[in-house]
Amino acid sequence: MPLRTCGYSQEEDKLICLVYMQISQDPITGAYQTSDQFWSRVVETYENEKNANWSERSRRSIQARVQTIEKATKKLHACIRQCENRRPSGASNDDIFNQAKVMLMEDPKYKSGWKFDHVWNIIKNFEKFQDQDTHARQVRNPCGIGYTSSESENPTPDSAAQASPGLSSFSLNLDDSEDVTDGTSSQRPIGVKKSKLKRKCDDQTSIVINTLEEGNKRLLEQLEKTTAQREHHLEIQSRNYALKELKE
Repeated sequence: MPLRTCGYSQEEDKLICLVYMQISQDPITGAYQTSDQFWSRVVETYENEKNANWSERSRRSIQARVQTIEKATKKLHACIRQCENRRPSGASNDDIFNQAKVMLMEDPKYKSGWKFDHVWNIIKNFEKFQDQDTHARQVRNPCGIGYTSSESENPTPDSAAQASPGLSSFSLNLDDSEDVTDGTSSQRPIGVKKSKLKRKCDDQTSIVINTLEEGNKRLLEQLEKTTAQREHHLEIQSRNYALKELKE
């Protein structure tokens, strides 16, 4: 029976979330990889970037941790939306966020409360970690949700120094959700996948239209050529018939 490993540290959670987001948003292979290939890349990237002193984590363990964070985050987004809909006069974003965390504890599955303040500002705008209604609202309002936890609202220089060396190739800017590619970070707007898909469809449509137009143009030219040849042939036949009549 395998030994039970210790719980995940905050730094491990941050790296796992960043790696998961990076692989999910890869514009080159993101849409063409199987589930097995996806998780293999997640585990491989995590192993390459983690601190050597961290505990060994199996693929199953990492996958389960991501799913745990994902489910809790979706549930919190739903609570935030409910609190926002009944927002009392004068309530700030922090008030709404704290009310949502209290509401989350009413769910029997989350009696112990929200446990992921340390990654909230990394994943709060990540599409896959949002419930459908929250994502739909963000598409209509690209500014997204502005809630920040009291723990990470104002990161200090010390917090950056505490990041372990294994996180050096990732940005841990907790003020924004970021897309991490090739060790550099650049903010990815909401709905970027849909925009890329739309551009791809538009390009393919343009290619089809151009092909059809070119084909129609060639067909028209061929018809005109055939018509001219037929008229010329009829003209010759008519001339020959007239000569035959004259001879007779």
